[in-house]
Amino acid sequence: MANSTFTRSILTPEFTLCFPDFFEPRAPQPGQPLRYGCTAVFPKTTDLTALKDLAREAVPLFWGSQVPRDLRNPFGNGDEKAAEWGDVFKNSVYVRFISYANDRRGNPRKRPSVWNTARQLITDPTLVWPGQKAIAYICASGYENQSRGVHFFISAIQIVGDGERIGFDPDSLGNVFEQRDPVPGAPEGMFESVAPTTPAPQYVAPAPAPTPRPTPVFPASSPAPAVQTPVAAGVAPAAAPDDFFKF
Repeated sequence: MANSTFTRSILTPEFTLCFPDFFEPRAPQPGQPLRYGCTAVFPKTTDLTALKDLAREAVPLFWGSQVPRDLRNPFGNGDEKAAEWGDVFKNSVYVRFISYANDRRGNPRKRPSVWNTARQLITDPTLVWPGQKAIAYICASGYENQSRGVHFFISAIQIVGDGERIGFDPDSLGNVFEQRDPVPGAPEGMFESVAPTTPAPQYVAPAPAPTPRPTPVFPASSPAPAVQTPVAAGVAPAAAPDDFFKF
């Protein structure tokens, strides 16, 4: 697309998967557009240079030489969220990866694809949960609405390893109750229709494929942000603020 505000696409380092929404989109707040995506949690020792470079590339593509000074940092300090979101965020940097569910005309878009280590598509939502290890294929672009900054857009994710499930599944709590005989006088058939509680299915990663993983093709799965300010001839694009990526 001519004058695209989207950067090139890259594979991320491995991260812990949190708040995954790959099969049903959600709105961050009532009235906001539906999104697919996840929160990627990286240990602070992870080299995030590739993601920072991607965000820096997105800034002049979107704003040209007129870069605002109030851009929101796309990288969050996990220590500030650990008390609210859990210990997995301690000593971490977290980033949100998104993909809008609809284009500007309201037409549905394809959701990000989810893959296992054998490069097979995962279509069962129960096989993806927070706490797994993953790698994502992303690009970046600027945005400007109530605030301004850079979004990372995800087109594909690969589940590369199991991890301790974060949170709990209410459907797996049947074992906390005692099994009892039906209550005398209960309506007929009341207890016959109750399905037995079964453990939540566990994801078993297949053996890695012997051939190297190909680089997936980035589909047009995210809406183009507002038109960027063109760069005048002879004017060098401005850089992101120096403190853009501090955390």
